[in-house]
Amino acid sequence: MELEFYSNAVEQDQLLQWVLEQGASLVPDQHYIEPHCVTITSDAELAQWRTTAKFFVVRPDWQMEPLHLRPYIHQTKGGGFYVSGRDGGPSIELALYRAHRENTESETLAGGMIGTYPFYCSMRSSTRMTPNPAFRKFSRCMADQVRRGGRALKIGKRVWWLTAGAWAAAQRDPQQLPAVLRDAARAALD
Repeated sequence: MELEFYSNAVEQDQLLQWVLEQGASLVPDQHYIEPHCVTITSDAELAQWRTTAKFFVVRPDWQMEPLHLRPYIHQTKGGGFYVSGRDGGPSIELALYRAHRENTESETLAGGMIGTYPFYCSMRSSTRMTPNPAFRKFSRCMADQVRRGGRALKIGKRVWWLTAGAWAAAQRDPQQLPAVLRDAARAALD
């Protein structure tokens, strides 16, 4: 499942808060020096990661294995580790592209994505792991948080969701949206 969407900064923060309120944890997608990842479980911890573009969402009732960290050499940061999204877990990928994050006005729109795989790779047994019903329910509820009050825009075969705040902003000023979505938004307004 992949849900691509546009939202404002306030809605992005609300989505992150909702994830934590549901007992899930956020693991930042970043360059780790040691083979141990950061796990965010509270809003206070999240405060120092507000500009992070991508997280892996995990929760004990559906995480069957720890997330797997793969070694790699980054061009500028040197040796380290990164979270391999499909290995271990399972986890939900949550990307919040915050190009204008320094501007916290609610009208600033930015893209995002919620993604899951139909199966994950067990690092313990080298077999496929199918996410359990609790995982599937959580990912559906998370997607519903984005869709609630929003609007779907279809361009060809691709569907983008505008959250309630993004849709309201697009109604006031379609220029808030990327060019590829403006025509679809104007058509939806007519």
